[in-house]
Amino acid sequence: VELERRSGMARRHLLLKAGPIEVVDDATGLTCVTFTYLLLAFAYYMATSIFTPSDADRTVRQVFLAALTLAIISHARAAFSDPGCVSALPRNNPTAAAAAGTAGQDADSMEDQADFDPAGEDEEQGELHCAHCDATKPPRAHHCRVCRACVRHMDHHCMWINNCVAQQTRKFFVLFLIYTFLVAVVGFGIVMRKLNYCLRQKVRHNSSHFKIAPDPWCTEVMWTTSGSLYASLSCLVALLFGVFTVIMLLDQMQSLVRDRTAIEDLKDVRPRTKPTFNNVKKVFGRHPSLLWILPVYPSTAYNLSSRKSDSRFEL
Repeated sequence: VELERRSGMARRHLLLKAGPIEVVDDATGLTCVTFTYLLLAFAYYMATSIFTPSDADRTVRQVFLAALTLAIISHARAAFSDPGCVSALPRNNPTAAAAAGTAGQDADSMEDQADFDPAGEDEEQGELHCAHCDATKPPRAHHCRVCRACVRHMDHHCMWINNCVAQQTRKFFVLFLIYTFLVAVVGFGIVMRKLNYCLRQKVRHNSSHFKIAPDPWCTEVMWTTSGSLYASLSCLVALLFGVFTVIMLLDQMQSLVRDRTAIEDLKDVRPRTKPTFNNVKKVFGRHPSLLWILPVYPSTAYNLSSRKSDSRFEL
């Protein structure tokens, strides 16, 4: 197991490794990750400093901050965790390859072995080694050209997390999409509520014979050029976040319930059909609980066995 871990980690294309934190060395991905955090920081600033909810909307503020916090944590775990890389072992070392293959046999791996319909199996699934990195490939593992490693249950390499959406990061990625969508919806609601409030204040001020003074916040912030720009930009960012995340979320949920990755769709590799709820449990955990909605590793057989033998997976 130690041989497998050392050789596998040596082949993954990393810019930084510090304990459980792994940063893939890809300029495009790093730029997209930075941009994502800047947008989340902008959402926080707009909702807490500019369009601050009133005391009556304290619950809305708490929901927004909770969703934003969980979105950031989910993204960080998806971006900076090992997605499930397979060890890179040389072809001319059958002893080491056999040892690694035995060490990697867990409940999920054996389940994957039985998942495929032989009639629809791609030729690559029958290979013992990857042609790119010499990894001993378990079933449903694919090579990522950005990470330069084979990854278990690889769906795709996402530049927005600069990592593969795969066996050990898929839950975090789905949670990130869910919480980011919630942030977009609640943030959009906060801005529109403030805008509606100030419009009513303006109508009341113009229609009143006594010229009732409007709320100072409306006159000093919302009715200024900078306030209008903030409101427009906030709505635009919220709409872009919402549309982008809901499209990706629908795609991920469709893939999840069918237990079929994007790469398997492209290659027309068909795992055997299993109950939908079983496919969901395979990603979020074997026992439905509050942990399903938290960015922690699912209690699947694979992750439990991995954490016992590898301290990188400890929470």
